[in-house]
Amino acid sequence: MFNYISYALKSKWFFLKPPKKDILIYDGLPKIEFFLNKNKITYFNKRNSLNIFVFIKTLLSSGFKNIKENYIRNYFKLVSPKVVMTAIDNNLSFFNLKYIYNEAKYICVQGSLRNKFFLNQCKKYYKKKKPFADYFFVYGRNDLITLKRYINL
Repeated sequence: MFNYISYALKSKWFFLKPPKKDILIYDGLPKIEFFLNKNKITYFNKRNSLNIFVFIKTLLSSGFKNIKENYIRNYFKLVSPKVVMTAIDNNLSFFNLKYIYNEAKYICVQGSLRNKFFLNQCKKYYKKKKPFADYFFVYGRNDLITLKRYINL
């Protein structure tokens, strides 16, 4: 509970209802504005921002039970994106979003090279729940073959 309070106090607060957009950028995707229409994009920054409108809606609907997951679900429902994208491919929480909100396509763009440490994390994570992405764009054929073992493409 203290962690959530500490997070809330350190976060940047937004008070307005998030806008409905076709594309939701999850936790960063650098330079995407060059390729997509800016009017169709909104951002979900899970690291250091808190939407008070969504937070209050979440508290009223489900209390503190699974607040993190319910907050994400409510945020995504309000935005109702068709596509959720990220370039933070080593954040395994992205690969669980389909289980929280399944109305969107999930796209991950590999941000950098991966090593065995990351693949071992994937193996441990896989034991809990199978990671999922609709599309995963990777650097090379060997990366794709390795990742296919852990992520349902």
